[in-house]
Amino acid sequence: LNSLPPLDNGTFTSLASSPSGSLVVGGTSNGAIYFWDAKKNVLLSERTISTLSGRVINLAVSHNGRILASVHPGKLMLWNLETGKQLGEITQNGLNVNTIAFSMDDTYLVGGGDDSSVRVWDVSDNTLPLVRWWEGTNGRIWAVCGSSNGSLLAVAAERRIILWDVATGSILNIDGSFSYHYKNNNVLVFSPDGEYLALGNDMGNSIRVWHWLSGEWVFEEGLNGDIALMTFSPDGVYLVAGATGSKGQLVMWKVARGEQAEWEKVWETRLPYMTSAAFTPDGRLLIVGTKEGVSFLDSTTGNVLRAIDVGAAVDSVLIRNAGLQVVAGGEDGVLYVLGVPHWKLIPTDTPTPTSTPTPTASLTPLPIAPPNVTVTPYP
Repeated sequence: LNSLPPLDNGTFTSLASSPSGSLVVGGTSNGAIYFWDAKKNVLLSERTISTLSGRVINLAVSHNGRILASVHPGKLMLWNLETGKQLGEITQNGLNVNTIAFSMDDTYLVGGGDDSSVRVWDVSDNTLPLVRWWEGTNGRIWAVCGSSNGSLLAVAAERRIILWDVATGSILNIDGSFSYHYKNNNVLVFSPDGEYLALGNDMGNSIRVWHWLSGEWVFEEGLNGDIALMTFSPDGVYLVAGATGSKGQLVMWKVARGEQAEWEKVWETRLPYMTSAAFTPDGRLLIVGTKEGVSFLDSTTGNVLRAIDVGAAVDSVLIRNAGLQVVAGGEDGVLYVLGVPHWKLIPTDTPTPTSTPTPTASLTPLPIAPPNVTVTPYP
């Protein structure tokens, strides 16, 4: 386990990484952006950026690993991921964007926020021309996600889900049948094949799965608290959802395929105060971030193989280096990197581990310098 010591000022508010997993980027509450070499466990202090633009609300890295986008209050900025050089920016009063995502071909950046609109910018042009703008999404936009092939864009607004064709901008389907208890759909994820769209909310304490082609809601389940996380397994066979709280409920279901198929609960376990989760690429481990640290679960049984207390809440987890590393961002302003142990996973019919895994890595603080780089205007 390696970590960066606490920031002198501010905490990490957003994490992103390059597609290869070799570079991790962290945005902070004071507007600084840090770059970290995940393979060498070295902070690239010479590339630290002081944006002077206020809190980093969100970060996104292009699929080709060349561009970093950062969102700040009233501002959107683009950076060269390799050099840290500023490429472009948009400053606009009332620009309330809180979620962003690149299109699969990295031509466009999609953003949504509190102003009930969805914007699409052309990032191939450093002036960031606005190429599409949808209004009237019925309230605040809580989440935006795209399908794995980049052809679909889904937006969760208050009491409404909207699905767009990215190429044409036309609406493919829309569902506004949500009651008050389904108002805040703050978790949104496509299945890997794009057939299903899963939603979770922090008011009704439930998840719903939409088969958007037919417009049918095919599955609904209530949990014991606000929905904190949802993720499909890499092969799309399973869906995992977790509710936050002291008695947090984490459940895995087998995704139903075919008209007669039913959603089958595979396992259920309890983890307090969950915040995020991710599968390793082979689907064998489920990594869960909590208010205490990081837990490693056997995805076939739900058994916790190891829980690592990092001494602070972990808000987000990323799986990198072909599943060999977990990057976790904490509320204490520390960025943690954990090597994934090569445990021998036991068969599902013998759910008790034969031995307690022991991590071989030790906690090694890495030096971190205060933000000291001022960005020069882009040409």
